[in-house]
Amino acid sequence: TTEIYTLSLHDALPISGTDLAAIKAAIDEYWKSAEPQIIMASDEVECEKLYNQAVEQMYSMGYEELYESQNEKFHKNKEKLGIEFAWPSLQK
Repeated sequence: TTEIYTLSLHDALPISGTDLAAIKAAIDEYWKSAEPQIIMASDEVECEKLYNQAVEQMYSMGYEELYESQNEKFHKNKEKLGIEFAWPSLQK
């Protein structure tokens, strides 16, 4: 159910005021400006170029550290819930 999915994500986001929360806020803000540019690219080549630049920028901002932290918490929550998959249609 969607309730189990929501529980698996509970507390996966960084705690407010931490370095990881600041990284997430900066990445979220950056993506808000990068995404429209990617969508509005003049052609596929430009789209891919802008996307790759955005990904590179987000990694330089600390994306990998943020992802690892959230992923670790997500997997711990799934373990606590006794589920293999969190997405509702994949739950048994």
